[in-house]
Amino acid sequence: MPAQMVMYAYLLMYPKPRVPAHWAVFVTPVEDGTVGQVYHAVGSPFTGYQVEVKPSYDLSETKRAHLLVFLGYIDESWQDQLAESAQSIKAPGVSPKPLVPFAGQNCQNWLEEFLQHLISVGAIDSSALAQLSTAPRT
Repeated sequence: MPAQMVMYAYLLMYPKPRVPAHWAVFVTPVEDGTVGQVYHAVGSPFTGYQVEVKPSYDLSETKRAHLLVFLGYIDESWQDQLAESAQSIKAPGVSPKPLVPFAGQNCQNWLEEFLQHLISVGAIDSSALAQLSTAPRT
């Protein structure tokens, strides 16, 4: 664990058969924590997406199957800026082919852009992209 005070960033995935899994960034102050903040794009290919920030999310209360992939450490000095950073990334609009599950952009594309932004401002290490690249898409 790094010497400075850090938060732990995870890819939170809700798998779905035959369609893209829902992806979110889950940030918690303790390793393997169950309570933290969630940053994600919600919506559908039919209606488009919007960025949503959940300032307090308890994973232990969800009944949905989920997976966590550790992305990296975020210095706690970034905590107050994460929501604003998330909101600065435009959410995907309506898909040109909403009946084709992987045809348009979705929450996964938004999360990749959000993560690239966090890397570009120095909030998280670029190794987070390697972790993301191994994550299941469905």
